[in-house]
Amino acid sequence: MSRQPHRNRRAEYARGAGRTVKSLGQFHGTAGPRWPMGLQAGMAYVIPVLLGAAIGKDHLGLLAASGAFTILHVPWLPARERIKVLPLVSVVLLICTALGTATSACPIVNTALLTLLAIGVGALYLAFHMGPPGPIFAVMTFGLGSHATAPVDGVRPMEPGTVIASIAVGCLISCAIAAAPLVRKNQRRVKARSLRQIQPGPDFDREARELIMRITIVAVVGSAISMTFVDPERVYWTVGAGIGVVGMRAARGEAARRGLHRIVGTLLGIGLFAVLVQVHWTTVALAFILGSLQFATQVVIVRNYAAGLVFITPLALLIVTTSTGAATLPTVTERVYDTIVGALLGAATGLLHKHRPVSPAPPTTAD
Repeated sequence: MSRQPHRNRRAEYARGAGRTVKSLGQFHGTAGPRWPMGLQAGMAYVIPVLLGAAIGKDHLGLLAASGAFTILHVPWLPARERIKVLPLVSVVLLICTALGTATSACPIVNTALLTLLAIGVGALYLAFHMGPPGPIFAVMTFGLGSHATAPVDGVRPMEPGTVIASIAVGCLISCAIAAAPLVRKNQRRVKARSLRQIQPGPDFDREARELIMRITIVAVVGSAISMTFVDPERVYWTVGAGIGVVGMRAARGEAARRGLHRIVGTLLGIGLFAVLVQVHWTTVALAFILGSLQFATQVVIVRNYAAGLVFITPLALLIVTTSTGAATLPTVTERVYDTIVGALLGAATGLLHKHRPVSPAPPTTAD
């Protein structure tokens, strides 16, 4: 008789594993059309890259495209409310970038700060109910700032001020694109709530506390693994992959699903990157490739998380590698290791949630 509960639990885990694998082929419906958000997000990448090409500073345009992470937040809000929230998101991303550049010369300090930043921004977003994509892009901009300014043979490839200013331009472009719908009268007539009403808080319910605990584990353990066994220069990618799996929803099944989708989608996306990086694209062509990848991401990620990762992974890699002049195939293998380590760690932390049946829900934005 004592074995019955164990058998039931094993059977339940087996059914859960089956549902997780099956979810790779499932596409959810959406509440409304996704192409408007996809178009906004795509333009937030195209415009800064084209501006960089126009002034003969291609690498700065690519850096500025990282500011497009701003527009991926709170897409469900009307334009009059989004323009209240997105400037605050921009400030967070720029602070993260600045901190990354400030500590890029010292890997140990840089990693320690990344760990604290991931936890702090995660807690901030959860306290004020920001929703997806969560702190992942704060981690990515920190890593980009570090990567772009880390000294090589004692010389910085780029100055911190240049990197920060470039990403600030991208943030401004994102905010302007988000405000563009206000040219229509029906959008201007929408009664906007106050910022306090839009993002209430701070408060931490049980779900938020569980997610903060998971983010903390991912940040601490992921950083330690990367520093010890992987590569100190790529800690941000491992931690980012883990945080992406944690997401903004506390559930065991959700953690397993996102972990598997993250690994499969990223591996397929790295394959796509390996193909794209073989071609020497002009900056104008690259601008539209980045825009197309982001458009595709926004259209499909709410339907199938793995499918979204297929497009957003090469986008992130193209920005990181081309903006720093390091677009090489070894990057592919490196990101495979980083993603597997981070995604497995993020999924494993899902076991910390108390078991309670929940229905699966797709993410609402690229993360």
